[in-house]
Amino acid sequence: MEETNQTTQSQKSQTWLIIVLILIIFAIVILAFWYFSKPKEVPIIQPSVPVPSQPTPTQTTKPVTEQKVIPEDDSVSTINDDLQKIEISDLESEFKEIDQDLNSL
Repeated sequence: MEETNQTTQSQKSQTWLIIVLILIIFAIVILAFWYFSKPKEVPIIQPSVPVPSQPTPTQTTKPVTEQKVIPEDDSVSTINDDLQKIEISDLESEFKEIDQDLNSL
């Protein structure tokens, strides 16, 4: 009878020990979550030299007027003429040069 009584008491003490350890671990997890989830306060660094409230004008400035860019001619025929002036002769040789440069890498 005494042996069963001691076994029961040791099981009860182990049960309470496990419950207390679980509660302590749970509290640590909650505190860690709270600590890392709150926003960090960044200290504001004050400048050592006071910033002037109004900039001192060094020279008078003229107001800027908008300049509109007027194209010389944007008709379709002019654009086609410009496209025809582009030289794309011997593209194959240029591609071969690029291939040789890439292969040399």
